[in-house]
Amino acid sequence: MFESLNKPMNVGDYSATPWAAISTGLQIVSSISSAFIGAKQNKLANAANIANYNAQMQQLEVQQRQTNQQAAQQGSVIQRQALAEKSRLTATLGEAGISGNTADRLGNELDQKANDALTNIDTNRGNAIVQSGTQGAAMKAQTDSKMRDPSINWSSLGLQIATSGLGFTDKLVKRKV
Repeated sequence: MFESLNKPMNVGDYSATPWAAISTGLQIVSSISSAFIGAKQNKLANAANIANYNAQMQQLEVQQRQTNQQAAQQGSVIQRQALAEKSRLTATLGEAGISGNTADRLGNELDQKANDALTNIDTNRGNAIVQSGTQGAAMKAQTDSKMRDPSINWSSLGLQIATSGLGFTDKLVKRKV
């Protein structure tokens, strides 16, 4: 039944068995199929990368909000403490009968101490926000690099097909003249 498939066929100056042609055809179909399957897998991977990126960005947003809230709470605590200390100082100075430049200098020192603490809190908050922004940029760059080739790599597909064709020509036998 398959005896004719083992007989050489003529292709110009070359001869080959039909098995070689069938084998090459199957290799070409396999290459094309692999390329399309790879493209579908790329699309699925890209969707997963985008979902992961969005989740990470939401986490960073929550982290920034918490950083801002924490800084506001710490600032409020510092302001209350500064007000309480200034009130105690004023009461103590009043009881001691101290007023004038000395009282003003002590009050100004307390104010400066509170302002320094508030500045430190604000600086730390700003640094934390900048750091999380940098993390976000790094996550975006990482996601972008993972998604560089979302479609079929046509040049690779062409090379696979050409290689399959070369396999066919390797199976051709130069006809003796």
